[in-house]
Amino acid sequence: LNFAPWAPTLAEALGVPCDHVGMSGWTTTQMLQQMDSANAGPDACDQHHPGLGVLLGRAVYTHVVLMAGTNDLGEAAAAEIAARLR
Repeated sequence: LNFAPWAPTLAEALGVPCDHVGMSGWTTTQMLQQMDSANAGPDACDQHHPGLGVLLGRAVYTHVVLMAGTNDLGEAAAAEIAARLR
């Protein structure tokens, strides 16, 4: 897979720094299961990274864009996916 993070484009458009962590191919269930992991992975691009809980504890953020749920569409209804993200 060709890995192309969207954060640099977003940072340029907004004029603010943007951190990025890709969990390519992961479902919301996998993201929740690995939330507090120091070394989760691999994802579809063979990347290893900390879970979301660990990452969010490393810095103070005023905004977070979480792009999640599209990998769930083949196995769960939209309402179930949304409930996982709450």
